[in-house]
Amino acid sequence: MDNNNPFQTLQDDVFNLEHKPVTSIYADMELLQDLKFGALLTFVEVEEEMRYIYSQLDQYNNKVNTHMAEYFPVMGITDDDIAERMGDPEHMFKICGIAPFTAAYDDFLAFLFASIRHNKILGKQQVIDVVVNISDIKYPALLFDKFKENISVMAPGVSFRMSNHSRYTQAVLDFTKFDSFFLYEFHKLLSEGSGMAMAFAQNGSFFGKSVFTPPYIDTEMHQDSKEYDKVLVSTEYGLNIYCDFKYTSTAIPTPEVSHG
Repeated sequence: MDNNNPFQTLQDDVFNLEHKPVTSIYADMELLQDLKFGALLTFVEVEEEMRYIYSQLDQYNNKVNTHMAEYFPVMGITDDDIAERMGDPEHMFKICGIAPFTAAYDDFLAFLFASIRHNKILGKQQVIDVVVNISDIKYPALLFDKFKENISVMAPGVSFRMSNHSRYTQAVLDFTKFDSFFLYEFHKLLSEGSGMAMAFAQNGSFFGKSVFTPPYIDTEMHQDSKEYDKVLVSTEYGLNIYCDFKYTSTAIPTPEVSHG
């Protein structure tokens, strides 16, 4: 091999990345489970309000931000009300118990199972360390244990831990050691001037790592909804320079609601 050939070196780097085992995954619980929606449901007092909420679900599922209240104006609550409810210890168990899991949870499971198969193909039977961070609510240990148990039945050999950092405030060196990321608010990780943003854009710390995140658009900067698809595609192409970037969906399933 020609050690002075930068193109050959790049090829070797990519080959090594593709043939590395997956050892660790970071996930925001707020991406896997819509805890804000769970908080919204605790405000419901009559069946008619429940029907209204689910009548708005298609619109909510197509959101390009992390807002909540604007999609359910008839409920007469604000995003601050949702945040206050999530911080209320009296409601945390109910919120976390009824909050629906999202399409991103399915993507997370699919990626986890694919990682297990990938490691087996490489002959690496090591445990995959999964850290689930919960920032917006005090998640009951009993429910988190149930969350772990449900997945462990399908994916033995996976180790789960819960952390409670405010999003993306962990030590940069610790955070960038993960192989793959499921991020609820990727745009906050890229906040201008932050250590995380520097690690991402300048230090190449996420190169070769998988990053899954919901579609996000700064709607104050891009006010024409007809341009959203173009903006999202452009963002995806741009971020793929720095990592293996993929969109995942925060859509939640639409239940059958009785109209009788």
